[in-house]
Amino acid sequence: MTTVLELLKITIPSLIVFGTVYIMLKKYFDSEKELKTLELNREFYSEKLPVKLQAYERLIVFCDRISPQSLIYRLNQNEMTVGGLRTALLIAIQQEYEHNMAQQIYVSDKLWQIISVAKGEVQNLIRKASDDLGDNDPAMQLTEAISKLQGITGFAPNENAKAAIKQEVKLLL
Repeated sequence: MTTVLELLKITIPSLIVFGTVYIMLKKYFDSEKELKTLELNREFYSEKLPVKLQAYERLIVFCDRISPQSLIYRLNQNEMTVGGLRTALLIAIQQEYEHNMAQQIYVSDKLWQIISVAKGEVQNLIRKASDDLGDNDPAMQLTEAISKLQGITGFAPNENAKAAIKQEVKLLL
């Protein structure tokens, strides 16, 4: 019995010391983990966030630049034919897309897919508007057909992509 009492006299204080040390060390490591997390978040917002925001800005500019009105304003020249303008528009869209292709590493896969679909839909709109026109007709007929087709459908794929970009930026911030 005395041996048990002696053993309890040693064991109980040891358990109390062990429990106290365990709790203190757990709190210390939890606070260190929290500090590290805060430091990583601060690093993200100070270094990586500006790069991501710049990518979103470039994609907004891309969407503006592939709008049919913007393309026609930049590319249409006197004496151009439907075939020439259509080709110039489609090439310009593809070049803009390729120029901004690297931005996909900074945005979600879903957003990049939306942007790719918008590019394809703008190209399809141009092709559809030129379907009933001859390649040698004046380019003005193509610009009118594009405006008419957009007015009828109310369809602006680049605007849908811009809305998706803005939504993703809101989630990021």
